[in-house]
Amino acid sequence: MYMDKMLEMSDAQDLSGTSSAQEVVSTDILDLGGSEKNAFGTAILADPGNAGELIWHVLIGVAHTGGGSAAVTVELCTKSTASTMSSGSTVIDTFSIPNAAAKGTHYQRPVPMEAMAASDRYMCTLYRGATDQTDTLTVDSWISMDRDLTDSSKGAIQT
Repeated sequence: MYMDKMLEMSDAQDLSGTSSAQEVVSTDILDLGGSEKNAFGTAILADPGNAGELIWHVLIGVAHTGGGSAAVTVELCTKSTASTMSSGSTVIDTFSIPNAAAKGTHYQRPVPMEAMAASDRYMCTLYRGATDQTDTLTVDSWISMDRDLTDSSKGAIQT
């Protein structure tokens, strides 16, 4: 797996107007590698090695508002192909952003690498619309190496 400074899946992605019938894939899909082979012909798998635990972050950029119970479900998904990530992907973690989530609310969760299928090469954040339409919501989503990259001044941290 190639690790760089910015493993962003969503950068101020606008989810305003999403409803229960909609699924929105993150702006960017991460390529975790896996098709590369070492000198002995063995596939190099998505493995961070001794770098520490991978952490999935979701940060609210614009406060979440909507009618009724407009919670948005957020899923961390993996799949063997990058096409149609919303269909047939493996959901390795999920949580809900409640209606009225404040700007700066920061969710962080460990990436359950053991839940990934061995053939899964691509990763994205998938947003599923709420029962009622979401009026406003923008999000950032990214992967970091461990919790020490978290700036608590950016907002309340939810786990």
